[in-house]
Amino acid sequence: MPRRLRVFFQLTEEDHRQLCWFEMSGGDFYWGPAEPGRDTEPIEFSGKSLTMTVPEDFETLRKVPWKASHHDSGVMHVTGGGSQSSSDRWWGGTTDIVEPRRFGVVVTKPPSHYKQYTRSLTRGGASGFALRIPERQRERRHYFEFFLTPAGTFARPEPLLRSTRPLADTPFTHSLSERLILLIRHVALGGELSRWRPEVEIWLLIDSEQHP
Repeated sequence: MPRRLRVFFQLTEEDHRQLCWFEMSGGDFYWGPAEPGRDTEPIEFSGKSLTMTVPEDFETLRKVPWKASHHDSGVMHVTGGGSQSSSDRWWGGTTDIVEPRRFGVVVTKPPSHYKQYTRSLTRGGASGFALRIPERQRERRHYFEFFLTPAGTFARPEPLLRSTRPLADTPFTHSLSERLILLIRHVALGGELSRWRPEVEIWLLIDSEQHP
């Protein structure tokens, strides 16, 4: 039986904004954003920094849904209705995971910029995780890292985001199967990044990293 988890920002008791979802079906793992993304060309990078330019016609670009999948065969790919789609990449099987494996990162829009979710958080037998957001953080971007991990004790993975000050990150977990757990690292951001193009959500998909 597939196990789906929806992750929400909770602004008030009745105001929820969905960020993303995850689902385990047998040995296959799927995830994606709650809202379609603008159909822009993905950017590949490796290294310590990345420069992005938002197209001037960003608001007029069509929106396309996408999802990523990591199969027990070892293949990972992204499917969608536009240029978000990617060819197969080799990640290794989900049964081969023996330590936390980072698979995705998102720099969110400020929570207030997501659509209000008016349906049941657990519809269709899913689980819902609602992260309560204080009022002072509703106009700030948030940073999430996502890992698949077996149960156990492991060294704390270093965050991909580098900062001049230590990140005050908050981790939480959710069981996806008898063997694998979803580990989520969360940090509330601020400053210029939160004021820059607040309508833009930034997803990074990790391509077979060496677990930095």
